[in-house]
Amino acid sequence: MRVVFGVGWIAGWLFVGAVLGFQFYSAEAQPGRRTFEYKVEYFDAETAPLVHQKALNELGRQGWEFVTYMPKLSGGSAHPALFKR
Repeated sequence: MRVVFGVGWIAGWLFVGAVLGFQFYSAEAQPGRRTFEYKVEYFDAETAPLVHQKALNELGRQGWEFVTYMPKLSGGSAHPALFKR
């Protein structure tokens, strides 16, 4: 069996390489692309709401934005909350 490497075959592989290379291009090297930092905080269901309010306000002052609240983990009373900035 003989394989012929024509111009179309080479151009096709160059295109595939360019697409894959673009996908693996790091986020830091792309100007204008925004990156985020994530943080998980645990809030106890037994704690007074005012304590949670103060903690959430402090996280907001530090630039953290609330993303989601998850059900408590098995065997505990703490609810994980996800933040990003």
